[in-house]
Amino acid sequence: MTNYKLKVVTVSILLVMICSIIPGPEQLTPVNNTVMVEQSIPAAEVWSCDFNDGNLSDWSIYGFVGPFPYTNPPGNFTAEDGVLRANGSEERWSQAFVNSSVAYGTWEFDVDVVDTYNHEIVIAFITVEWNLYQMAIKCYFIQIVTGTYDDDTRLRLQAGKCYATDSPRGRDVSFYDDILYEEILGWKHFTITREDKGQFSVYMNGTLAIEWKDNEYKTCNEFAFGTGPGPAMDN
Repeated sequence: MTNYKLKVVTVSILLVMICSIIPGPEQLTPVNNTVMVEQSIPAAEVWSCDFNDGNLSDWSIYGFVGPFPYTNPPGNFTAEDGVLRANGSEERWSQAFVNSSVAYGTWEFDVDVVDTYNHEIVIAFITVEWNLYQMAIKCYFIQIVTGTYDDDTRLRLQAGKCYATDSPRGRDVSFYDDILYEEILGWKHFTITREDKGQFSVYMNGTLAIEWKDNEYKTCNEFAFGTGPGPAMDN
């Protein structure tokens, strides 16, 4: 691997990770607001990456223009200045995937949160199955909402899950929880942990934001970062 570095600390279980992305409104389950709680973050680091060499050869990059069914122009990511950034000015959703098998453990990364044409950034940190035209089929993800999304104007961080259905897209989305966060723009540091019994915890800038429990997907194939032009990811 020449374009990013994986840092693995030995833990008691096999760790696996992957991701996928969800552009556009979905049928959503109701969410409950949570209160951010100061809490220590587990020390074991499992997954992180950087882009200091500017090389994206290990990443698969795709573009989507909607509404569904999407057209698929090339995605538009670069690794200039040591970060993975979505470029361009048009209303194009770009997704970057990298192979990963981490399904349990800890994920560490930074996101430069910039408002985009569709007001969302999605990090599918565990992706089990996806389809180029139907998008994510099975995954766990966090979503950063920077404006009006699905008729909801709240700026927020939320977490959810994609699962297979018989719908035209081949999947649906459920949200576990969300937290309102007016100062959502700018660089934010994220730590996500998953214990062996399926307990997830999402920390933003070192503060516990969202927790949920789900142990349906026990493996992972890829990690994914999806957004319109502007936002970036690094560690």
